[in-house]
Parts: sequence; structure tokens; C-alpha cells
Amino acid sequence: MTKRQPTLPSDPDFEDLVAHRDAACISVYLPVEHGPATPLNGVRIDSVLHDCHRGLVRQGVAGETRGELLAPLERWLRDERCWQAASGGVAIFRSTTINRRYILPVRLPLRGVVADRFYVKPLFRLGGSRARFYVVALQLGRVRLYEATPGRIDELDLTGVRPDSIALATSTDAERHPDEVGSVATDEGASGSGDDLAELPGKLGRFLRIVGDRLVERVSEEPAPIVLVGEEQLVTVFREAACDLDLVEGAVLTNPAGMTEAGLLAASWPIAKPRVHELRLAAVARAQRLEGSLLISHDVEEILLAADEGRLDALFIPQGHSLWGRLDRSAQAVEVLDEKRPGAVDLYDEAAARSVLSGADVFVVDPSNVPGGADLAATFRD
Repeated sequence: MTKRQPTLPSDPDFEDLVAHRDAACISVYLPVEHGPATPLNGVRIDSVLHDCHRGLVRQGVAGETRGELLAPLERWLRDERCWQAASGGVAIFRSTTINRRYILPVRLPLRGVVADRFYVKPLFRLGGSRARFYVVALQLGRVRLYEATPGRIDELDLTGVRPDSIALATSTDAERHPDEVGSVATDEGASGSGDDLAELPGKLGRFLRIVGDRLVERVSEEPAPIVLVGEEQLVTVFREAACDLDLVEGAVLTNPAGMTEAGLLAASWPIAKPRVHELRLAAVARAQRLEGSLLISHDVEEILLAADEGRLDALFIPQGHSLWGRLDRSAQAVEVLDEKRPGAVDLYDEAAARSVLSGADVFVVDPSNVPGGADLAATFRD
């Protein structure tokens, strides 16, 4: 079955999920198995539905309302066409007024949570600048550039001019159309005959001379590792010619011609993951170096206001912990409470959500691993 395009909440969706309050907000994270392990999906579905039912009872939701909330959720989860379409898992958010489902390319822990707000912390690690990487899909007749995170992939206009193909039969052709290069086509077309492959180094070399500077400029605006997807000969030639690019050592050695964006993401993320992890470790090291300076804070009020203003570089919040309080953005005031009270919000979640929306990185870490040994930490942009 064709995999559906992975999705994450758009910024407006994410803001809605974070701000939403209801007596019964159901959040479901279901990792999906394929192949011989597929029967595990049914076991997990039973488990997560049981957890949701118990949560609704604890919230005091009446039986009729429980049925109205759970029935569509169960129908969707029991429909194999829905969860089989996911390469990694699904995330579902349901209340009396919200019903949203997201297809994820990565596996998140199985959870079924019912509260007066949605449980969105697992989504925090799917975004942020240090989770970003690029994918270059190489075909003999076409080159595509994508920007990706573990949960999203978007094709970029490689030239900023025109993404249509242009023949590179001769250098003269390329020189006549210097502003209209979005792909490279052979004389005989994009299928790639034996003669095409023999001439490939020269053709791809000419292509890179035309668009190489633009590609470097495009990814240099927001630097990130690059994963190559293509047949081995194409990948080899590209590596030799594109030495100025931050290419990940591994590659997905296959023809991407028939791959969906979901397939490209699912195949390239395992290659990018080690490099992404290195970049995240660098954020921790930076926080440690900045300890005691004006570029790091452990004060929740300062951090929340900086997150609203888009000044945070990275945020570190303790896993499994909450900090209840009230936030008055109009007055730029934060009140920290000693317990959960009516109208209170989890200030950690608020800071994390605002950080993600402003492009900062959020790290949900073991409480003992928060930089500086504090309850909360954030570094600021230079």
C-alpha cells in the first residue's frame, strides 16, 4: 500500500493544540508495525483504547459522551487502511470539538493520555533547526532538493527560477539558459541508456557547474546535513563534484524516480539521524560553555518571554515534570504556583510550544541532565 505523506501540525494547528482546553482531551500515539510484526498493532490498539477509556472515567466524563469520543477513534484505529499507511506511527488528538490525525515517519512511544489539555511533548523532538536535514534525490534526468525533519519533508525550488527540465546535451545549451536550470536531462531523455551512463560524469559535471553555486547558496542560508538518494554511480559523481556541501557519509543507494516524499523521508532519516544527534549534543555542550553568562537562563519568566519574542536558541525541560502557573502575555507577567489550580497551565509546555513555533530546539531530558543542574534551562541566540 502507498504510504501517506508524513505530516506534523502546521504552526496554527500546533498553537490550537497547545491552547485547547476541554474536560476530555484525548492524545494517542501509536507506533505501527509492518510485515511479520503486524499483529502487534492490534494488541497496541486494544491497550491504548483501554487507557483512553480509563482516562475518560477518571475525568468524570459521562458514559454517552465517552462513547461519542471513543467510537470514531476506535473505528479509525481498527481500519487497517489507516494505520497501515503510516511508515512510523500515528498521532491522534480528539476532544468534543477537535479531531486531528497525523501520519508520522518515526516511531513514538505508545501512549493514550486523557487530560484537560492535549499531550504534545512527544512532538517537540520532531522539529527544530537541529532536527533539520536536506535530501538530494538524484536521477539521470532530474535532481530534486528537499528540506526535512523527522516528521516533515518539503520540496524546495532548486534554482529559484524554474523547476522544469532543460537539456544539457552540450555546454552551449547550458550557457544559453543559465537561469532556467532545475533538472538535468540527457540527450535521449531521462530513462538512462548505456550511452547515457557512459557520458554521465561529463553531463552531471556540467549540471553541477551551472547549479552548484545556487545549491550551496540555498542550503547555506540554513545549514544542515545533506543525505543523497540515488544509484551508486550518480552518488559517487555528485560527491566528487559537490565537495563544498555538507554531505552525510552514508547514502540511500536506489533510484528515487518512483519514491514518494514519504518514502524519501523514511529512507533518508536513518542516514541523517546520527548527524542530527551530533548537532543536538553540540547544543548541550554550548549550554555548558555558556553557564554563568547572559546567553543562558534558568528563570522561567525570562525564558517564557524570550520564547514569545523568538530569542531562544535551545530549551531544556525535564521529562515527566510539570511547572504549574499562570501566564499573562499582555502584561508580560508569569505567576508560578505550588500546585495545579483552575486556570493554570504547565509553564514547561508553554515554553516548549512557543520555542518550537519560533524555530528554537526543544530537548526533553532526564531531570538530572538539565544544563546547570537546574529545573529548566534555555540558551539565547547570539
